[in-house]
Amino acid sequence: MELSSLQAVGIVEKDTDNGLMWTWTYPSLTADQKEYALSKCCLSWDIKTEKGKIVPFVFSQYRKQWYYVFTMATSEPTALKSVTFFSIILVGNDFNPEKYAVLTRILSKYYEESANPVRILEQYLMVVTKGVCQSNSNGVFKVNSFSSQKAFTTASLKDVINTFGIQSILLYTAILLKMKVLVYHSKLELLLEITRALPALAWHRQDWSVVYPWVQDRQQELNAVRKLPHYVVGCTVENVLTPDDFDLYVNAEDGTITVSPHAKESLTMGKLHKDVAKKMVELAENETVTNQQFIAGIAEKTTELLEKLSSLGSENSAGETIISPDHIKSKDLHPNTETFLMNLAIAERLLKFD
Repeated sequence: MELSSLQAVGIVEKDTDNGLMWTWTYPSLTADQKEYALSKCCLSWDIKTEKGKIVPFVFSQYRKQWYYVFTMATSEPTALKSVTFFSIILVGNDFNPEKYAVLTRILSKYYEESANPVRILEQYLMVVTKGVCQSNSNGVFKVNSFSSQKAFTTASLKDVINTFGIQSILLYTAILLKMKVLVYHSKLELLLEITRALPALAWHRQDWSVVYPWVQDRQQELNAVRKLPHYVVGCTVENVLTPDDFDLYVNAEDGTITVSPHAKESLTMGKLHKDVAKKMVELAENETVTNQQFIAGIAEKTTELLEKLSSLGSENSAGETIISPDHIKSKDLHPNTETFLMNLAIAERLLKFD
């Protein structure tokens, strides 16, 4: 992570009269950013704020920035008089929930003990300029202790595949072909884990910018999502988008996957899919296989697919593999396989038209 990945920090408080106030920000956030961040803060939800109902840590993406929100109840002794709950909000450019979960907790303790945003600012600037800050337990928080690779494999893709079984090949194909995937689960914590796991199905890209772990029924968010060419979007409320907006609907609560009518041709299964599906299920059901090993096993099958795809093309004078529609059509492949490989070539930006 670059030291400049952090973009802003903010504090939201709820007082004894149930009033909610954005009390401090550094360096600044737009009105739109504040509105979005506040919507992700459980203190703003239309529920009675109680210790048992708050979601301590939430993360999501909006307009190419990641928002990390940690919320806690104050406890005596505290310098925060008349404050019952507060949230620390960090905005950054990188995906790393574990890193920001630790950092927001550290900043929260400083704030609860001092009630002074200057203490937050001191630690924030230390992280931005030096990549370290002092934790409250006499330890040191180090940015370089949290790799992006670890963030990409922390959520269990293996568990997701076990949930959906042989249907998981639809997930794999949709992610590989850069399609639009909508995931539903009513429990937010589970939804965040499921959505963040899915990009690992296309490990060779290592692209978590496609994930929008939690989208609410707010026009600003939905409009932003509709403009995306492909995505993995999570929601805790059903029907926030219509079937015309997505290609695949994943109900993680009841373990079903539904293909939108317009996407059925692209997601028609062939022999290549069956081979991958069999491998996925075998690995997922093997209790001795770790999540990292599972991801590596799927990546190996993907590499085989990409090598098969490349073998259909030809090299140009610069030594680059060029694949044209005619290359694929000339192989007399099964129509389902031909369609899949054509779409894969497009997704991998390998297809060249004369």
